[in-house]
Amino acid sequence: MVISFITWIFSWIDFIVVLYIHFRSTIRAAIYIVKYEHPGVRVKTRRQRPQPITKKLPEIRVRDFCQIKSKPKEFSLPKLPNEILIKVFNQLDKDSLFQSITVSKKWNQLAIPVLWKSTTPTRPIRFIPSFSNLDNKRLRLFSDGADTNFPVHLTCYGHAIVNLDLSLIASSLDDHTFRYIIHHCPKLTTLSLSNSRTITDESLRQLARSPVSRNLRTLILQNCRQITDQSLYYLAKSCRQLKTLHIGGCSRLTHEGVDHLLAHLGKNMQELYLNDCTRLTSRTIQSVAHHCGPELEVLDLAHLPFKHQDIAQLVMLCPNITNLNISLKKPSTSRSTPFNPFQNNSLDDDHRLHRFAGLLDSLANHGIQPTLSPESTRHLESLIEQRRQRDLVSDRTIICVAKNLKKLRRLDLNRWSCLTDSSIRALTNNSNHLVVVGLLGCTNLSDAAIKYCRYLSVSSPSSSLSSFCSKK
Repeated sequence: MVISFITWIFSWIDFIVVLYIHFRSTIRAAIYIVKYEHPGVRVKTRRQRPQPITKKLPEIRVRDFCQIKSKPKEFSLPKLPNEILIKVFNQLDKDSLFQSITVSKKWNQLAIPVLWKSTTPTRPIRFIPSFSNLDNKRLRLFSDGADTNFPVHLTCYGHAIVNLDLSLIASSLDDHTFRYIIHHCPKLTTLSLSNSRTITDESLRQLARSPVSRNLRTLILQNCRQITDQSLYYLAKSCRQLKTLHIGGCSRLTHEGVDHLLAHLGKNMQELYLNDCTRLTSRTIQSVAHHCGPELEVLDLAHLPFKHQDIAQLVMLCPNITNLNISLKKPSTSRSTPFNPFQNNSLDDDHRLHRFAGLLDSLANHGIQPTLSPESTRHLESLIEQRRQRDLVSDRTIICVAKNLKKLRRLDLNRWSCLTDSSIRALTNNSNHLVVVGLLGCTNLSDAAIKYCRYLSVSSPSSSLSSFCSKK
């Protein structure tokens, strides 16, 4: 009986305490709402703070107060300096850059120049009307006739391009389109026009007159067969920063144009490609050696009519060459024709004389003295004299290259049928930095030469060398 009475008393006490707390909270909430909903009404409370006289409190509602409390903090990454963001964007691939430009306006402005820095259009650019037919009232055709697939007429895209490769649309590229492109891409430093058969001297004239010429460092004109020496005159006049020039396969260029260009730009030239320029002579190689000097690092003279003295002078005046291509031209005669070194009508071709010289050097290296009739001996002496007068390249040329080019890393000697094992041995012993050597068509080399090249990456005509390199 006593226990039940005590329990009943405690339950009533608990009920009264809960009712008091609930009642007090309700009154305080009502006072708070009346105070901020109706500021003019004063509610008498036990501890009422005086209202400010000079400054009126802003109106804050309960729902606004809740929204302020729940407002998330700003994302801190966009506050990074632009320089750091640009460095981050430069490390991203294209897919990540495409996602970055959709994050914010700031990221879009910083990522687009990085995304468009190196551009290679794959679709033909829509034809642009001739600029000679435009007047001041019709300049809007620049933008109205622009290609939406390649919107370089927009400043955010055109001014962002630094490296531009137009080789994939070479078949559709003409002088008018090229002029339109360089007009909207003034910050180009690298430009490739490879295989653009319809590009003429007019394009190079416009290039030399544009702001691009002041910053251009690399120009690739490989197989642009319509350009002449006049284009080289334009480049020599304006492109003072040019360091890499590829004019290989430009069959209309002559020694006079190349010599004029090198006289103005040779001291800054680091990479020069003259391969397959059919009108160049041995004087051109001497001009390269005289004007370029120690700055030259990469040189391609494949299929040019160079002599031993030309190469010897080149390697002495340009000792810092690391990549050198002095491959000989492929002979026009059929390989199935048997070779007879004593046949008079066969020695008019330099290639056959090369093979004959290689045969003589191989016999001398092995200590073999051929037994010849008096008539054959006289004929042999005439062939040796003919070889001396022509000053053709031989083993001594390679030995001279190996001794002078201490930084050489790649050497192409394709179709040097005069090469013997001794020249390859001298090359590998003197060129400590040599990594790649091209020996396609060097038919006089034996297995001994293959062993000398066991630590190199070699291209060779023989199956034995290919199998040997695969076993390394």
